[in-house]
Amino acid sequence: MKKFLSIATRTVIGFFAAIIAAGAFLEGGYFTWIGGVVLALFATVNPENFSKRTNVSYVLAFVAFSLLFLALSFIDMNRWVGASV
Repeated sequence: MKKFLSIATRTVIGFFAAIIAAGAFLEGGYFTWIGGVVLALFATVNPENFSKRTNVSYVLAFVAFSLLFLALSFIDMNRWVGASV
């Protein structure tokens, strides 16, 4: 579990979420943009401090924000597909 919470892993995930968010913003996928920014910002949080201050598992919150990002991206994908048909 420590490998999952390492700073390098969180940095890589945050970087890719920020890149996807930037691309989504430029393309007009605002739900994906919001989800990407939230996930990228959450990836910078220190897991120990987060767990102490909120009494919520960091892994649980990380998975929840990742699923939120995927759900918002799915909404944007459906919006674009429906518009082109």
